Amino acid sequence: MKTGTLVFLVVILIVINLAALATIIYERATSQPEPPFPSIHEPTFPAHAPMALRELHLTRQQRQELRQSRKRLMEVTASLEQDLMEKRQQLFAAIEEAQPDIKRINILIEEIGHIQTEIQKQVIHSLMTDHAFLDRQQRKLLLRHIEQRTSMKAKRELWHKRGIGRGRQP
Repeated sequence: MKTGTLVFLVVILIVINLAALATIIYERATSQPEPPFPSIHEPTFPAHAPMALRELHLTRQQRQELRQSRKRLMEVTASLEQDLMEKRQQLFAAIEEAQPDIKRINILIEEIGHIQTEIQKQVIHSLMTDHAFLDRQQRKLLLRHIEQRTSMKAKRELWHKRGIGRGRQP
């Protein structure tokens, strides 16, 4: 290869690298910094908080109690969620067997139902506890938000089962 061609290629590569470096520097200089993770001491909910929480206009004390309530609920339901996942895995393993045992499958379905019922009970009990520190309007808004979320989740699951919203299927 000639020396002139080699020099030309090196110059082109340097120009490409400088352009890429300039682009990275420009992007970093003009981009907005990520907001820090909100602490429990913030006076208001951050912009990325769910709309319902901002609509509730909670006091600092109410926000703290709601966070503590959510943390307690997560601690209580974590083991139940784990059990539920294990039972579902067992169910699918039982279904995939060469000779599926219908009795075993029915038992697993009932166990899954019991776990789901227990999770629902815990969620409702937690919600009822939350009512103690919310006023009437806040309770109404919170319940409306939960109802909308659960109905939207149910619709998404139904759409997913029917293949709606997933594009073309082969």
